[in-house]
Amino acid sequence: MALNRTPNAVLAGTGYLYYGELADGQTPEPAPANPPEDVSTDPGGNYEGLGFTDAGANFEWDQSSEDIVVAESATPIRTLWTEITYRLVTAAAQFEPRILKLALNGGTIDVQPGSPAYRSFTPPDLGDDKPVTLLFRFTNEFGHGSDLYVPLGKNTSTVSIPFARAPQKSVTALSWEFQAPPSGPVWKLSDYVGASVS
Repeated sequence: MALNRTPNAVLAGTGYLYYGELADGQTPEPAPANPPEDVSTDPGGNYEGLGFTDAGANFEWDQSSEDIVVAESATPIRTLWTEITYRLVTAAAQFEPRILKLALNGGTIDVQPGSPAYRSFTPPDLGDDKPVTLLFRFTNEFGHGSDLYVPLGKNTSTVSIPFARAPQKSVTALSWEFQAPPSGPVWKLSDYVGASVS
């Protein structure tokens, strides 16, 4: 029996998290990293990097299920999934209006030129919130980039931004729940493995 022990498949380290504001339904899936081993490649298009985080990112999901029981069996004859909730969780270490916009799923950033110049952020009205497209790019076992592509994600975290004595940072919690897009999968993992696949 094969042990399937592949040291390179034990991943460590963070990745690069990008988001794209929605244009026509969702931001298209980007081209793979080029060169493939450079996961810091800018995906271009409508994507923007999140920036520094407090502790990387977590890909999580919760599963709910129900047992199918019948009178003729003491144990369930089948177990069905009834609900799956996927999340991408992080904490932004940079405090900027665009991070507030991500945390509140919308809003308006206004930049006023002049001397001095200033910028302002206005939160969205109730019901005017919008999801974003997410892309998490990290290095896989082949030393190339892997992309976790999420067409629609909406932040559902409770946000508490501390302003405290150094060295504590003012971090913003972000927990995007995945939503079903108009077409295609809820999420997709693309593993770029090089010239051949075994």
